[in-house]
Amino acid sequence: MDASGNVYVTGGSRGRGYDYATVKYRVTVPISVNLLSNPGFESNLDGWTTDHGANRPGTPMPHGGTSYLTGSMDGASESYTYQTVDLIGAGFDPDDLDAGSLEVHFGGWQAGWQTQTDQGKTEIIVTDGTNKLLRSDLGWFYSNHTWVLKEGAVRLPKGARLITYGFYTQRFEGYNNDGYLDDAFLKLRKVTRPIRVSDGNLILQWVAFGGGTYFIEKATDLVVGDWTEVAGPITGTASSVPFPEDSTGYFRAALSKAAGKAEGAF
Repeated sequence: MDASGNVYVTGGSRGRGYDYATVKYRVTVPISVNLLSNPGFESNLDGWTTDHGANRPGTPMPHGGTSYLTGSMDGASESYTYQTVDLIGAGFDPDDLDAGSLEVHFGGWQAGWQTQTDQGKTEIIVTDGTNKLLRSDLGWFYSNHTWVLKEGAVRLPKGARLITYGFYTQRFEGYNNDGYLDDAFLKLRKVTRPIRVSDGNLILQWVAFGGGTYFIEKATDLVVGDWTEVAGPITGTASSVPFPEDSTGYFRAALSKAAGKAEGAF
């Protein structure tokens, strides 16, 4: 077993001599598992580093559990709270991280105090351990006493080994810095081949991958994979079709086969 938990098994066969082969059994970390420690701030700020951030039980009531993160309660007008995740330490194999097949899905639920406009902003910074490879944020946001989901996804760059999840806040009114965060998440998931679109009169196009009967399928959640047929059948080698009336979501073309349907690329 190596430092990452991979197991190596060596076996041999006997004839005129011995032939040996070693097989590596890689440990697989489940995709879409939250990599953050104490993401709901139920254990105060354990696992997090902050300059002025504080634990708050309400009001408003937490999105989940009994508490959440607030920017400050010491009068500071700005704050930054962060946590760094070691991807190798979390059990990911370097080959998987560098294959270009993963993306970072990150975000959390944000809120504020009554009608005040104190804001919060979530970011991630991806490094190879020394050099910054990627930075992405979800923009400044405030919500009056209501929890709102803010999330985003970016492709994981080759060489990624550490990801820092950070939450900025800035105060515009009052004494406390009331940018709130609850149920934060940082996940790795497979890069999605389907395309995402907004409502509109658009044409769905894909790369033809064989003759036969096509169906258009739609999902609202790629993690759940709730694919349903929304158009078709389409016969022949046609590679475009108008979007269904409700065209918010993820779409793919599927070719009907005796053994099932094969996903097509757009």
